[in-house]
Amino acid sequence: TVSERGRRHVDALAAARREGLRAVITFISAHPRCSFFRPCCEVDPLLCEKLRKARDAGVEIRGVKMHLEKGKVLLDSPDLPISLE
Repeated sequence: TVSERGRRHVDALAAARREGLRAVITFISAHPRCSFFRPCCEVDPLLCEKLRKARDAGVEIRGVKMHLEKGKVLLDSPDLPISLE
């Protein structure tokens, strides 16, 4: 689905970065076979464009992979690759 709220958050973080603040977007995956994160640019191309511009402006875009096991959250990867292309 199109994420108006997500777009606003990306814009706000890009503005914070332009003001000299550190800005980080973290995407979390809980799928056991996930090897990278990619937003669905076919559904929301504007969000992807904003993410690319934010990245180019210095906003850190990170991915984290985790899963639930016996009521605990376990970290599988603190550096899940991100694809914005």
